[in-house]
Amino acid sequence: MRRVLAIAAGVAAVALGLTGCVPTGGPLAMQPRAEAWHDALLTGTLHIDDDCVWVETADAAYVPVFPVGSARMEAGRLLYGATWSDGDTIDIGGGEAPEAGADWYIPDGCPDALLWGAAPPPEG
Repeated sequence: MRRVLAIAAGVAAVALGLTGCVPTGGPLAMQPRAEAWHDALLTGTLHIDDDCVWVETADAAYVPVFPVGSARMEAGRLLYGATWSDGDTIDIGGGEAPEAGADWYIPDGCPDALLWGAAPPPEG
């Protein structure tokens, strides 16, 4: 029985390592990586503060929910395919999400906004 539990624990650890753990802190909303993504495009003004990273369009505000490993913060700037600063116009592929997934992390400090399931940035 111990051997079976040890093997199961090892398999679970490898699976978590491959998919990445969703963080539970910081200003970036995150989701586990998926096999496929929506292909719509969100274009708007990027807002970065200590509590949340979000995008404002002419019609609405969106919180982009990035796949684990596709985006990070560095020196107050967003690294997502390129380096983005507060106030930049940004394009984020993906699609609107009707609600957060059970395993998504959405920072408490985010505005009451629509969720955008972000796709990984294009490789270039």
